[in-house]
Amino acid sequence: MPVSSCHSKEEFEAALEKAGSNLVIVDFYTTWCGPCKRIAPQIAALSETEMKCCFLKVDAEECEELAKKYHVDAFPTFLLFKKGKKCSSVKGADLAKLKRKIAKYTA
Repeated sequence: MPVSSCHSKEEFEAALEKAGSNLVIVDFYTTWCGPCKRIAPQIAALSETEMKCCFLKVDAEECEELAKKYHVDAFPTFLLFKKGKKCSSVKGADLAKLKRKIAKYTA
């Protein structure tokens, strides 16, 4: 399932609702962040193999309200949601740690 971009709080909330019981991985990024740019292709590839997950991208500067709501203070920050509720997070471009969290919540 490809990575979807959310450009508003409403789009974000609709995407969480649409995901149902599937795990949702949200990539909070900025356009100027080097690590964000480097990990983006790896996240896109991961989205093609993790079929039980939904992947969303949120530009933290465009959706500042969401970034503040979820206390995003580093980039990239990955938040994991299950049934609309935040269940975990990964700060930084740590693909191995993100994969471990995905495995934990999809098992």
